[in-house]
Amino acid sequence: MGLFSSLWGTKKETLEEPFFKQCLSTPDLVLRNLVEETYDEVWNNAKAKGLSDETCCHGTNIRTISFFYEAESAFSIPSDKIAEIAKWESCPFNILPQQAGKIALTEYIVWRQYPDKADMKVVHSAMDNFVSHLKKNNSDEILDGFRNDPFFSWIPWRKLLS
Repeated sequence: MGLFSSLWGTKKETLEEPFFKQCLSTPDLVLRNLVEETYDEVWNNAKAKGLSDETCCHGTNIRTISFFYEAESAFSIPSDKIAEIAKWESCPFNILPQQAGKIALTEYIVWRQYPDKADMKVVHSAMDNFVSHLKKNNSDEILDGFRNDPFFSWIPWRKLLS
């Protein structure tokens, strides 16, 4: 079940009162659950098409981030622009194995909305892994670009790079 089917349900036309209460009392938990459900749905659809784990990982990360940009912007940003944003923003999570990537991406999205509620150990670990990956592959120029190039100043995780 994805973001929108989680919000509106597949059988009911309205949200149930307990969901509203949960949104008000623990919005970070609701968001975490929605991210995980969205990720799983996109991953399962990609695997059903016979795609490789690497392709599924990249596509799932991009699509999951895209879902949340669509929701945050109330669909006011064109989908091609959202896809471009998500492509760049998913970079640190694309090099992680599927389960680790899912957890890190989930906590990252929670961090974007509720910084004090995210598991920053997981997010920082993903970012450290990304930096190590770039250094190991002699991509210091790319890393420097992520850190310093104004083109990348909009990426939230940029301030988390070590």
